[in-house]
Amino acid sequence: MPTFEPGTRVPVRVASAVMAASEDTEDRQDDGLIAGDDGRRRCWWCGDDPLYVAYHDREWGRPVHDDTRLFEKLVLEGFQSGLAWITILRKREAF
Repeated sequence: MPTFEPGTRVPVRVASAVMAASEDTEDRQDDGLIAGDDGRRRCWWCGDDPLYVAYHDREWGRPVHDDTRLFEKLVLEGFQSGLAWITILRKREAF
């Protein structure tokens, strides 16, 4: 889990994920991965929420080359300010 110096500005989605992960550590491995219900190992921040799991498996960390998809990501990031990323994913269709 990341650590930050006092007074460091931490992005909200990072802070939210760190707080959520610290509450549910029983399935975590030392490498920061958790085993999903399907047996796949994933980053700890996606937990077991189906929307987060789908985002993790299909989009997170993958390059975007399509202009429309890139614009969508930029817009979603802009609206994310002050909200948890899961909130944005849940409202994604409204954008």
